[in-house]
Amino acid sequence: MPDFGAVAGCLPAVQGKFDDVPLLAVLDAALAEYETAPSAERERILARLADVVSQDPWTLLHVLLSERFAAHRQSEGYLCAVAYLYFLIGRLADAMFLSEAAFSQGARRAFVLDLIVRILIERREWSAAQAALAENRDLMEGQVALLGRAAALLFLEGRADEANELARTVRRLYHKDMRDKVNHRMDDILLMEEKDRTRFHPEVTDIYLNARNQAQGWWQYHYEMSGRKSRYRNDSMFVNAAYRDAIEDAIGRSPGLKVIVNFGALFGINDYELAKAHPGLLFVAYDRAPVARHLNEQWFQSDNLTFLDGEFVDAVEPRIIPGHTLLGHCRTATLMYPEVLERFYGQCRTMGVERIVAGEFVNYSEVDGCYPDFRASNRHALLMGGHMIHHDYDHVLAGAGFTPTHRRFHPVTCHQPSDSHGKVFFAIFQVIEAQRRA
Repeated sequence: MPDFGAVAGCLPAVQGKFDDVPLLAVLDAALAEYETAPSAERERILARLADVVSQDPWTLLHVLLSERFAAHRQSEGYLCAVAYLYFLIGRLADAMFLSEAAFSQGARRAFVLDLIVRILIERREWSAAQAALAENRDLMEGQVALLGRAAALLFLEGRADEANELARTVRRLYHKDMRDKVNHRMDDILLMEEKDRTRFHPEVTDIYLNARNQAQGWWQYHYEMSGRKSRYRNDSMFVNAAYRDAIEDAIGRSPGLKVIVNFGALFGINDYELAKAHPGLLFVAYDRAPVARHLNEQWFQSDNLTFLDGEFVDAVEPRIIPGHTLLGHCRTATLMYPEVLERFYGQCRTMGVERIVAGEFVNYSEVDGCYPDFRASNRHALLMGGHMIHHDYDHVLAGAGFTPTHRRFHPVTCHQPSDSHGKVFFAIFQVIEAQRRA
């Protein structure tokens, strides 16, 4: 029999009463169901448990470590839930200890393997993550999350053919009805008349900004989500943390910087936190939506932080100090036509921007099920899916007079809801830093 009690004995005991905590009954019911469920059903219950605990990981971790759940401590489901909570709050060493212990004691499940692989990826122990997947291939069948992690790692290792084969397997499951609709989409985009291509993608609408009260609620939601740090709680927090780290790294490498511009800021928490951390620098957060500027000015106030809207050059150029300005963008360029991005980088050079930090997603295309490979194409933009476009950033930056100097890839390891679209598990967040050429 598995000895989960020995592992649970290493967990701390938390004092306190938590009877009024929301989701308590849901946790109770899920753990009780797990203990009596057939093995085939347990993966589904673990996925539902992960959805539950991701809603408030700090509180629910205390709840599970309290006497209230003492009766569950020796159960497999309990250990898996606690391990996942440790992961969500960033205590990767604790999460790994519990996951590996549970896996070796009998909880040999795709959910636990996926957690182990995610932690190894976050440690940047990519070879170890690939080895863990290879040693447990029997658990990968039909498990989209594991297939996605494997594909992302293969792509980053330069084994694109193998990565694409996994991607196409999932694409056949998730995109078979949409193939004909998107097959010629990029051709249509590239052939569109210049007069229609002077802005972002025409189908991109300000979904959250159509009404002031809708936007206010969205700001409140993101503020609450960002209030207690956990880069693994959802993809927005994961990407924001990676982008913020990249800006910090660039600031550290460039002591002469005086101005940091965020192009496409939307919710201004990153700009606010960076401004607080660097009071000697001026931070400029630009977004084309006036309501974003209005709400950011209400929510985030700092003497060295300015929010702008309107025409980009007219709004931003007066704030730029030539030779001493860094401009960053995060999840913005994928919504820009190729010519728009080229013109934008050209404007940056003309205005005197010294460094550019581009943080954008890479994923397989819904057109052909392949990760982008611009070496094998005469194009410098490929359709990712929906409104999103892959750009050949090396080519576009070089054409505007910037040379890429640093590059970092982040396979997306954060929590994804159990009903997530299969494609999200294949995503990679890439950060490219480029220096203006003399």
